[in-house]
Amino acid sequence: MLEFLNPMLRPEWMISLLFIGALLTYFAGKVSSALRTTFAIIFSVFVAFLVFLSGSRDVLTYWRPSASPMGFRFVLSINALSWFFALMISMVSALTIVYSAGFGKNTEKDNAFYGLNLLLMGAMLGVVFSGDMLSFFIFWEIMTLASYLLTTLAGKRAEKGALNYMIISTAGAYSILIGMTMIYTRFGTLEFSGLASVMGGADPMFLLITLSMLGIGFAVKAALAPFYVWAPPAYSEAPDSFTPVFSGALSKLGPYGFTLFMYGIVGLPALAKMGTFRGISDFGYIIALLGSITAVIATLYAIAQDDIKKLLAYSSISQLGYVMMGIGIGTSIGVAGGLYHALNHAIFKTTLFMGAGVLIYTTGSRKLSDMGGLGTKMPITFLTMLIAIFALAGIPMTGGFGSKWLLYEAAIDKKFVLIAPLAFIASVGAFLYSFRILQSAFLGQLPERLKGAKDPSPLITIPMLFFAGLLVLFGIAPGIPLGIIASVESYLGIPALNVSTYSVYLGANFGAYNAFTVMTVITLALLVALALFFIAKKSRKVGQTDTYMAGEVPEHHVDLYLHYSMNFYRPLERIFAPYLRNRLERLYDAFGSGYELISEGIRRIYTGDVQHYVYYVMVFLAVMILAGWWWL
Repeated sequence: MLEFLNPMLRPEWMISLLFIGALLTYFAGKVSSALRTTFAIIFSVFVAFLVFLSGSRDVLTYWRPSASPMGFRFVLSINALSWFFALMISMVSALTIVYSAGFGKNTEKDNAFYGLNLLLMGAMLGVVFSGDMLSFFIFWEIMTLASYLLTTLAGKRAEKGALNYMIISTAGAYSILIGMTMIYTRFGTLEFSGLASVMGGADPMFLLITLSMLGIGFAVKAALAPFYVWAPPAYSEAPDSFTPVFSGALSKLGPYGFTLFMYGIVGLPALAKMGTFRGISDFGYIIALLGSITAVIATLYAIAQDDIKKLLAYSSISQLGYVMMGIGIGTSIGVAGGLYHALNHAIFKTTLFMGAGVLIYTTGSRKLSDMGGLGTKMPITFLTMLIAIFALAGIPMTGGFGSKWLLYEAAIDKKFVLIAPLAFIASVGAFLYSFRILQSAFLGQLPERLKGAKDPSPLITIPMLFFAGLLVLFGIAPGIPLGIIASVESYLGIPALNVSTYSVYLGANFGAYNAFTVMTVITLALLVALALFFIAKKSRKVGQTDTYMAGEVPEHHVDLYLHYSMNFYRPLERIFAPYLRNRLERLYDAFGSGYELISEGIRRIYTGDVQHYVYYVMVFLAVMILAGWWWL
């Protein structure tokens, strides 16, 4: 079988299969919805399997067309870094398509929905497999357009969020294009292999400007402050079956871009030439600081949300802030923690958005205050979301603990007295908003209208169980993902982290973390607690009511529906509300209004009267003469 598949383990094959599959899936939907869904699942899962197999290859694969515009060569390649991100993207995309099939109908235009999902999957793989900046930019633009169109499929409610996403993404793309043009003008090549050999010798100011221009584009996709304003409306209003890909896969292209250009192309020595702070580059420190600030700001917003999708949207921004913090720090521990958390984020955020889709489908509402008591009615959904929340909050026995531990250690190791506390504050806040989901949706009082709620079909629950299982596996054996990440660090020229299957070694200063030992201790503690529960005096069973009664048997207002999600963290909201009034959104709105006003003024200049245009030319010439520029 491997001999038959071997020719397909090339990036051009994988991308082409998805693009062809997108067309076939769309037109198959004209014949039969079942055929369309089958095509979408087969193409996505098959390519995800090919990506998985391609990681065992020791050689890079290239694709160079014989002719390309202006003599450019398009290069696609597989290396340790690209394969790591491709594995995340393909896994999330394929299983989300399987998950979507379980709902039957996802949007009013399901043919376009499945076709665009395959197109987006192919474009995202194209970005990470690109070996030159032109291919990178082309696939980046296809990815942005496909994700924009998928967001608009949610209908009228998503129009504003989709438009904001497209406008800010376009600005980011122009920024990348400027950086790409500067690089080509200076070095005469766009191939990553060639740039890696020459960019290290460039002057620091040139590197700072080009990395900043590229970084703006990547920061938009990573929802890094101050460019995160598009993410909450886009994530929350996108179709429920697409948001897992939006947050779990597409958002990783920002961290990928930073990692590729900072360490894979420019390199640590060249970054250090731009200035250092406590052993890391100034550029990296700014990225890490912005990441930690993003984590805190988004966490505070998440705590105040009653809309489950908007809560998870802010949560996603916060967790991406952690990823950028680790990548910015740039040490062996920091990069490992950042990439490990990127993987964990892809898994637990996909699971949570999948669970949110199930809850919205079941209850008919996105408000947590309209839910409650669903834990016994939907045990699989409850279990998978519980494990994902444990990972998000960094609780042991899940992969999220290991990645956050590495990030904290990386910040502490460099004595970053601002970044480390911000990361801890964001982590505490993550537990607060995570608990809100558990308490509001699964515990407390069960509304009468939800008495018949139950877990959905296996097509929906199996992907969720798979991802939850991965989180537990990575919590017990962190060496599995960290072993792959160690090879990525070696490829990037960063000292690789020392790991084994169950342990992570950080040296004499920080010792080691043995996940299997931690798992054993926690399991024994749980068994002791379970034994005490059975030995202790039996409690009196009461109705399923809210914790407004603090566990007491309600004697009055028995028929009153009390939901703990109402004003869940009101005291905290009163403290932070004055500082979280969408100030950045107002700044962008003011900029947009000013731009519109200027554009309207310019439009009025074009009157269509030739005489007016003659006057304009005369005024322009007069200004040039007065400025002494006539010689031009």
